Amino acid sequence: MTTMWGGYGQLVHSFGLFGDHVVSLKIIDHEGTIKGIARTNHEDLFFGIIGTSPGNFAVITHFTTKAHRDQDHAGSRRLKALYFYNPTTLERLLDTLVKMSANNEFPRNYDYYIVVLSSSNKLLD
Repeated sequence: MTTMWGGYGQLVHSFGLFGDHVVSLKIIDHEGTIKGIARTNHEDLFFGIIGTSPGNFAVITHFTTKAHRDQDHAGSRRLKALYFYNPTTLERLLDTLVKMSANNEFPRNYDYYIVVLSSSNKLLD
């Protein structure tokens, strides 16, 4: 899940922070006024909201983001993996990533997204 505050998501390495792609916001300010704000109007408020914790300046009711077209990123690739923690598996995974990174033949437009969960996580119970 990607959030406004911090903006770290699965594609952060390829496209940057989520907030970099927000075009406009619809908010309710501290006086209860509904406002439409963007980078081009209410610039200080816009960047204040994008760069802070939720609710510091307003309640966000809607947001609009830029769309990305596949054809603008030809050849981009991604690896997404989810593992429960196991020392042997983690070591093998990291060794593989090091080998891939050291290989000059390996494509440089590759985005890695790996999540290692605690082995005590009760996610599947």
